[in-house]
Amino acid sequence: MEPKHLLIVALEYQGYHSKQGAALSRRIKQIADDFVCKGWQVTVIHRDTKGEVAAAPFTSITELNGVRRIAVKDKDYDFFLDNNRFVRKLRTLYYLWRYGDRSYTWAKQVLKYFPAFDLPNPDLIIGFYTPRAPL
Repeated sequence: MEPKHLLIVALEYQGYHSKQGAALSRRIKQIADDFVCKGWQVTVIHRDTKGEVAAAPFTSITELNGVRRIAVKDKDYDFFLDNNRFVRKLRTLYYLWRYGDRSYTWAKQVLKYFPAFDLPNPDLIIGFYTPRAPL
């Protein structure tokens, strides 16, 4: 019998997240690890915040625990990188006022490349908070 497949779509994932998303991203990793221990195949699609994809739009990495991570580039993410916390918050507020939810652009990238991820049909799909668009 073939193992069941869990697909997790999350903007942030433990080790590949901002400080603001630390608790949420840890929870996602714990859930992924728990499903792997129960014999499920687990794929996590998350935003690339470490530059893993380089020039490619996305990359697939299998971790030691058996979780397959697909890091997807967020073309607008660099806009929010700034060491000055105040400036970063101002940029975020401006972007939200001008364009709306910034995770939407990342979600568009995920949907654009989804067929190329070569995923088995998932038995269960879990989306975590953001991005809202794939939910």
